[in-house]
Amino acid sequence: MRVLMVSDGIAPERVGGSYRYLRDLCKALAARGHECHVIVPQARKDAPLEEVGADGVAVHRVVDPPGPRLLGFACRPRAIAGRVTALIEEVKPEALGVHWAYLASALPAARVPRICFFYGPWGAEFAARHGGHRPGIRLLAGAMTRCERRVVSRCEAAIVLSRYSAQQLGDLHGTPRDRIHVVPPGVDLAHFAPSPERQRVRRALGLPSAATLAVAVRRLDRRTGVDLLLRAVQAMDLPPQDLHLVIVGRGPDAARVQRLRCSLGLEDRVTLAGFVEESVLPRYYQAADVSVMPSI
Repeated sequence: MRVLMVSDGIAPERVGGSYRYLRDLCKALAARGHECHVIVPQARKDAPLEEVGADGVAVHRVVDPPGPRLLGFACRPRAIAGRVTALIEEVKPEALGVHWAYLASALPAARVPRICFFYGPWGAEFAARHGGHRPGIRLLAGAMTRCERRVVSRCEAAIVLSRYSAQQLGDLHGTPRDRIHVVPPGVDLAHFAPSPERQRVRRALGLPSAATLAVAVRRLDRRTGVDLLLRAVQAMDLPPQDLHLVIVGRGPDAARVQRLRCSLGLEDRVTLAGFVEESVLPRYYQAADVSVMPSI
């Protein structure tokens, strides 16, 4: 089977859960003998426009036009649409996967069955990140929601990662339930394998050896609820030797999270590990007693 995906990025050149999910999905499809192509904007100037990775995934990068960054962003859907049209003729895919509504908003009339990958409500997440009480933010969030609804309505099916997301999609965009398919993401058990030497792993990472260790791997922005997690640790009021929280990740809210940790007096109970390379990330899970995923 030949599959064409459209996204605003793919790991490892973009960092984030959806980008990793897309890479792992395409890698698994290629390993099963399917031909997988991905169209993304060029994230780095040194990234080749056409590349087939060792995992068999073909990545096609689209360059923004010269000029202001906002102009490039505005022109991006049409540039992506042009590349999609050309690849449909060249590759003749049997399915088209849409991973971000904005980039799919200018795609031509359906010539290939489309599948929407719905990770969450674009407009609502934008409002949560930037302050939905502000009139301008509300206006933009509403436009994003309408754009997403148009794109979703043109897809024959939608894939979500949980029953909660299925409910969200149906409630927000009126997508019929029989078109929504819940496909929980898998875990590479060879990569994320437990370690029998948890204490040694903790020592190597410079983490407390005796405390109950909670690890949260999250992007640091308002919508991921990291501030709520910090306040929960403060409210529990446990001594450092009983509970220690490690937050792995970076993002636009990093400075505010750092200030909040200090203002709550959690310096000895919370470690901000920052960005962690993919090869090291499993070690944090191996060190943990529990994994935590806050959200709002």
